[in-house]
Amino acid sequence: MLEQSLTIEALWILVCASLMLTIQRGLRALEHGSGGTHRFHSADVVSTAVMQRERTTVALREAEARYRSIFENAVEGIFQTTPDGTYVIVNPALARLYGYKSPEELIRCVGDIGRQLYVDPTRRDEFAELIRRDGVVTDFESQVYRRDGSIIWIAETARAVVVNGKVIRYEGTVVDITERKQLEEWRRQKEAADAANHAKSSFLARVSHEIRTPLNGVIGMLDVLNATGLNPQQQQQLRIARTSAISLLGLMNDLLDYSKIEAGRLELECVPFSLRTVATEVVEAFSYMANSRQLQMDCEIEPRLPAYVLGDPERVRQILVNLVNNALKFTEQGQVDLRIGLEDSTGHVLISVRDTGIGIPEARRGRLFSDFMQVDASTSRKYGGTGLGLSICRQLVELMNGEIRVTSEVDVGSEFVVRLPLQETQSPAAPTPCRELAVVDYPPRSEQLAICTPVIEADASGLDSRGRVLLTEDNEINQMVAVELLRLAGWSVDVAGNGYEAVAAAQRQDYDAILMDCQMPEMDGLTASREIRLLEAAGRLPGFRRELIPIIAFTANVSMEDREQCLAAGMTAFAVKPLIIEQLLETIDRALGRSSRPSARSSPVAKECSTAAEICPTLA
Repeated sequence: MLEQSLTIEALWILVCASLMLTIQRGLRALEHGSGGTHRFHSADVVSTAVMQRERTTVALREAEARYRSIFENAVEGIFQTTPDGTYVIVNPALARLYGYKSPEELIRCVGDIGRQLYVDPTRRDEFAELIRRDGVVTDFESQVYRRDGSIIWIAETARAVVVNGKVIRYEGTVVDITERKQLEEWRRQKEAADAANHAKSSFLARVSHEIRTPLNGVIGMLDVLNATGLNPQQQQQLRIARTSAISLLGLMNDLLDYSKIEAGRLELECVPFSLRTVATEVVEAFSYMANSRQLQMDCEIEPRLPAYVLGDPERVRQILVNLVNNALKFTEQGQVDLRIGLEDSTGHVLISVRDTGIGIPEARRGRLFSDFMQVDASTSRKYGGTGLGLSICRQLVELMNGEIRVTSEVDVGSEFVVRLPLQETQSPAAPTPCRELAVVDYPPRSEQLAICTPVIEADASGLDSRGRVLLTEDNEINQMVAVELLRLAGWSVDVAGNGYEAVAAAQRQDYDAILMDCQMPEMDGLTASREIRLLEAAGRLPGFRRELIPIIAFTANVSMEDREQCLAAGMTAFAVKPLIIEQLLETIDRALGRSSRPSARSSPVAKECSTAAEICPTLA
């Protein structure tokens, strides 16, 4: 570094001084010498001094050339300035850094460094103050103007050159750190955006929980009312009310999905599932809607489609539901066709949804998969919707490493084609609703169990009981809804209002399953589940068996983190509020390892489930 070397002028002074001293010594020897011998000796001294001077001159020129090469070819900018802010010497790298053609041009054009170069003129004063105080300055960061007016970030390292106790100049180096500063700014922006997305997701999750609780009461009581023997007009009015509630639930699910995708927090499952079964269920669910609109709906599945593939069945179902629902919504006459097969060249799954609807103008197809956008503003008024369905489809397909495309003709119809790289796999293993726990010593906390209030037992008289379940729920409306619907489906139900009551009830009664809300006063569902598992492992529950009692999380929290917390607490399944009775009954049956559910299908509630309820996917 130049800051550790002598300046060129200093070298010249030292060399010249050395030569002068040598010559002076030779002359003094000549003056005081006598005789030929002394004269001959003095001549030798002068000759030696001349030769030394020549060698020193050559060495000096070589050193100057080396330093000059380093100075002119350095990547970093090198400078010397006066203390008052005028350039004395600069190298070509510094001139290029500041946008000048040559060092001479930079020195000529910039007469006041603080005023002409620094974006903040006070930075030059701070720079000088640091050097006066410490003698050096390291990585002094500032913004400076280039010749064209653009602004860059630089870092300066410099020292003071002191002669006779006085600072005569500053010398040092300059490095362009603009790219590093941009990366730091982008990193800060990304962290701020991630924090904003996290806050938004948390807010939506909280709002979702608060909305789902009353919505659970609305949908559930409509189901209960539907099983009370209404006349046809009342049944139609009830279906309209229930469909509206389910639509609100679907909108809330879309917003949550969009938020999780945008924040990069949506996780996909990779499990074996039957795509044929999923497609058939979707078509069956929409058959009522198609018939009511007098539309023909066909489903064609190629025989060579694998029986089972690896993927996320609920997200694939969500894609099919959105595409089929859109096709039916925008088709007033004709038909909607769903075809599923394999792409010949790659073996990937191809899903096609074709309709004879209104079609999409070519000029407006570009906005089709955009967030909160629809093909035409009038479409939103005529057909409704938020413009999120196809956007979510596109993002889900991309998360699965697939692609989605559309072809359309106005007044003829549209076709959406989805390609998904779903790999063929073997059939899933039989469900295993139980696992073994290590037996541990658990002293029951009797002082807590003593304060539990008696549970409420639902009247199941007149129905063939399918078993007994414990419902742990603190909201009275949710209690009424769940008890009525489960009773109508053939279950005997006990109710506990918090975690303490659930632990006490589990010690008094042998249950086939426990439905556990997560957020409750006094003791939450996660803590209650852990304590029940400890009691179970210690053999202190009635009807002790090696299989675990299924504990099903019954909650309005729908995030992946919520699921993981429930499983970590010992729960075995997950049911989402608002209560869709078909989904809840299927969840209970899966947790119990039951392959069929005839009584649920024949129950008065299940018979009248609307299409919207059956197709509403459970969120991951």
